[in-house]
Amino acid sequence: MTGKLRAMTTASSLLTVDLDALAQNYTTMRSLVLPPCKVTAVVKADAYGLGIEQVAKALNAANVRTYFVATIDEAIELRKHTDRKIATLNGFFRGAEKEYLEHDIIPVLCSLDEIDRWTYSKRCFWQVDTGMNRLGLRPHEFDKAFERAHYQPAFIMSHLACADDPAHPKNDQQRKELAAIETRYPLMRYSLANSSGIYLGSEYHFDMVRPGMALYGLNPMPELENPMQNVVTLETRVLQIHESQEGETAGYGATYKFERPAKLATVSLGYADGFLRAGSNQAKLYWQGQPCPVVGRVSMDLIIVDISNLPVNIIPPYEGDFLEVIGPSQSADALAASFGTIGYEVFTSLSRRAERIYKTSSGS
Repeated sequence: MTGKLRAMTTASSLLTVDLDALAQNYTTMRSLVLPPCKVTAVVKADAYGLGIEQVAKALNAANVRTYFVATIDEAIELRKHTDRKIATLNGFFRGAEKEYLEHDIIPVLCSLDEIDRWTYSKRCFWQVDTGMNRLGLRPHEFDKAFERAHYQPAFIMSHLACADDPAHPKNDQQRKELAAIETRYPLMRYSLANSSGIYLGSEYHFDMVRPGMALYGLNPMPELENPMQNVVTLETRVLQIHESQEGETAGYGATYKFERPAKLATVSLGYADGFLRAGSNQAKLYWQGQPCPVVGRVSMDLIIVDISNLPVNIIPPYEGDFLEVIGPSQSADALAASFGTIGYEVFTSLSRRAERIYKTSSGS
């Protein structure tokens, strides 16, 4: 047996990645900007935990021309799967010059020191810090950078701190900071917008946009209905069905006490799989669209869920069935909210224990 049939017999959890939806989300991003603005793809952290090989294959077919990753190691791995441009967001690592050149990687230079050390060609980007205080040249350093460099960068970039909050004044402040540099150096090309930044409007697009999270189905506009297609479905195996009695407790630390008899399902998922411990007594799994609350602490490999309140017309799960963790009933963003975090952390926390199934119109 292969594909999903094999996974159904051996896997503790199933992670299905819809590559057609991924490609469609990239197409959606392209539809929001006007040529000649370039639309790239951010695939750092193993394509947000979904698997760089298969994701790159799908995005290559969708005609992505430039990729962004975080580190040189990620870039070297990605180079195995694409001949397109690859840039590293986290600067130019000292001592790694050979790797950048050998694998044709574009460094995003973030300091005067990095600009001084990159002596090979103009094939680089510069990052300016317009207000995040994280990485990049300060705006007042730009004149000095151009005086010292023997080349001009292909792009000058910055990164928005509050793009997921359209009303935040920081967005306009950062846009104006980058626009001021553009006024001084009008022949250069510029980039500011991430996924959420694309939705702030065309004045944020400049010459290149860098969508990441939205490609994978996360909501770039948290206060509105998600415009992206769902890419990820995560299901986990039921290991045991049993009854609890009034007064008994669930899990480590006895943090949940049953006030009445309950029917429980123990499932093969825990914090070692990326289901965060913050979901203890908070998160929900779903069976046929019905919520099943987590009771007790999330263990390393196991979760207990209460299936007592399923409607009478729904047959309850049995040992070997799979409960939905992420999917039609619960988005990654909704699950993340129950953890008190964001969808990025949910995706990038997913462990390799889940059997990955890549779904396309031509079959899994």
